[in-house]
Amino acid sequence: MNNKKKENEEKLEEAIQVIMNASNYFDSDDVVSKALFKVISKEHRTISQSFFRAFNKFLGEYSKIGYDARNEQSVLFAKKVIELEHHFPLI
Repeated sequence: MNNKKKENEEKLEEAIQVIMNASNYFDSDDVVSKALFKVISKEHRTISQSFFRAFNKFLGEYSKIGYDARNEQSVLFAKKVIELEHHFPLI
């Protein structure tokens, strides 16, 4: 992996960690969901579709992890979404 790609992946992981940290606060669901909507809905439609394609791939991986009561519903949700077998074409 070249240095630029590795650097970009590290920056992306840091950005995702910011979202995860924001999700750790009580009653943060509305704040996080509104911020996601605000940014994604203003993005170019091809880019927003690419985001959902990546998120769908993430759900496929997440649906395979072990779980306990703390994340059970998240994993079960991911399994249901993956069952939809939805395709997000690159247009």
